[in-house]
Amino acid sequence: MVKLRIAAIVASMVALSSVARAEDITYIFTGVATGSAGALGFNGVDFNVTLKGVTANVGPFGTEIQNVPLNATFNIGGVVSGSFTGLSNTVILNPAANIIVFGQNQAGPAFAAEGLANPAFGAYDLTTAFPLNSGTPSFSIQTFQTSPLGGLSGDTVTFDSISSMSFEALTAVPELSTWSLMLIGFAGLGWAGYSSAKRRSASAG
Repeated sequence: MVKLRIAAIVASMVALSSVARAEDITYIFTGVATGSAGALGFNGVDFNVTLKGVTANVGPFGTEIQNVPLNATFNIGGVVSGSFTGLSNTVILNPAANIIVFGQNQAGPAFAAEGLANPAFGAYDLTTAFPLNSGTPSFSIQTFQTSPLGGLSGDTVTFDSISSMSFEALTAVPELSTWSLMLIGFAGLGWAGYSSAKRRSASAG
């Protein structure tokens, strides 16, 4: 009975540890750009593009690696924000060229992408956290389809130039409730071991 109890506790702890190994991942691109959001032009302002996905979707894309995120949002100078739409939004890594980009598949088929180059990307695989690193913009004029921009005509964001750019990736951490359950599991395992030892001692006596 004790062995069965221990086995059940161990199984629960394994399940909880798999929950703790979070699969959510967030890719963040930041920089300074000039362009337009709908009919509103911007010149040399800060921007960020945040793409949220799961590591289970990371896979090969020819000689590259890609993840198709669940959603992609942007903020331009703290004034204009919204979501990228298109057919899908993705992060693509080319390890051989040390380039990582955020991209959007559009009808046509058309593809818009902006990114940056840094030798550190050669050892990355899109599945883990990555510290903030700046790089050389891998730039061309690109237009991304967006959600309605709230009074601005034209639901697009166009990057005419990017003067600087950085990238980082963040993974989720276990919630407090998950840690609590794991601690309970450890406590239960310890108690089961103590009870077993106590019974053996009593039997020997």
